[in-house]
Amino acid sequence: MNLPSCPDCGASRTQVYTIKQGLRLLQCGPCRLIWLDNPAIESESFQDAYPSAYFEGYERRWQRKFATDLKRLKWLARFHKPGSSLDIGCSVGHFVAAARSLGWNACGVEPSQAATALARQKGLNVACGFLEEIGFPESGFDMVSLWHVLEHVPYPRHILEEVFRILAPDGIIVLATPNIAHPFARLMGSRWRHIHSHHLYYFTPDSLKSMLRSAGFRIEACQAFGWHTPMLVVARAMKAANDNR
Repeated sequence: MNLPSCPDCGASRTQVYTIKQGLRLLQCGPCRLIWLDNPAIESESFQDAYPSAYFEGYERRWQRKFATDLKRLKWLARFHKPGSSLDIGCSVGHFVAAARSLGWNACGVEPSQAATALARQKGLNVACGFLEEIGFPESGFDMVSLWHVLEHVPYPRHILEEVFRILAPDGIIVLATPNIAHPFARLMGSRWRHIHSHHLYYFTPDSLKSMLRSAGFRIEACQAFGWHTPMLVVARAMKAANDNR
């Protein structure tokens, strides 16, 4: 069986990881990245995949999400003092609001027009669109966050390289994504609820850290927690002040 090469490292040593209801996940032998083998998914309209009703649920849970984000930010204070921050895929803006309340000059970017409108109604600085389209200034942020975003994008390495570009020297990236290496995920196999058509990539701690390192980051922390199986990674942009990469 001829399988496509790894979309990240380009290696041709690919194997089938699992199949679920017609969705086939492939894994790269050398870098161990797992991805959804269905290019048609990439062309699906984001507005169709995540209609306004999807974000109304986030709006109803605002206070709970805001409180959770305050705890996250207090933990992140050990890695960077408040400065300028960008939340990618910020939804209705709960993390932006929490960061602002703790002294960050916080903004967000969100592709959903409905979610952006809800965030702006709260007076939050949120741009509507995709990160690559906005053209944020180089070295303009001290912290960039991606909460359950990286698994959705067609080219995660490109996102990480753009984040590296817009982070200030010694700035940090913080991201959370489902951990397919979690014991519960391995136990569930193809029944794991995070395997679906909107998740294009599936990371293990090792594969995620490897991709971050190759994009220019130094890993500061990696935590896997809870039966819900997310992992949280903090990494620092290792570039000099005059680095124009």
